[in-house]
Amino acid sequence: MKKLIVLVCLFGFAIGVNAGMLPITNSGFESGFADWTQNPIGEGSTISITSEAYSGSSAALLTTDWQSGVGVKSEIIQVTTTGSITPGTAYDFEIYVKGVMGVGGVAWAEIMWLDTDASDGGGVKGSSGLINLFAGLDSSNYQLKGGTYIAAAGADAAQISIRCEGGAMAAVNTLYVDAVPEPASLGLLVIGSLLLRRQR
Repeated sequence: MKKLIVLVCLFGFAIGVNAGMLPITNSGFESGFADWTQNPIGEGSTISITSEAYSGSSAALLTTDWQSGVGVKSEIIQVTTTGSITPGTAYDFEIYVKGVMGVGGVAWAEIMWLDTDASDGGGVKGSSGLINLFAGLDSSNYQLKGGTYIAAAGADAAQISIRCEGGAMAAVNTLYVDAVPEPASLGLLVIGSLLLRRQR
């Protein structure tokens, strides 16, 4: 019976992986901003690595501090490799966030579905729409945000944007970002725990 339970769990895990976690690399920022592009806009916008992580030893910290009367934004971007996305497939995108938004401050994530090899005309093929990261944001406790999103027709890659922006005069926004384990790491954790359970 125990063997059957292990096999069923492994089968369910395999189905979950096939359903697709969005193929982000360095999702937990353990290698700093490797594979990520930083896009701070406006005086007072900063992007850094912090040890105040949900898991592991690192997380990203995005801040904006309205100072000069122009739009402000702190954004990190990653584009997945060509061929990493299958059109019509459901992909899970989940990140942990915490922080504080000042007056008028907002924080979003967005997935742009891309045709990077121009096999279907090139360019943007669709978007997840804005994913709200600031509703109910907590300054002390990380919360899981995101969901499941369907890759657009013609897409072969995805551009992931995570950002905080806006705010009224003297409003400071802070957004801490960390991620669930990447698919390979998650698989090892699940299989390891199942094997330990089996030995008991």
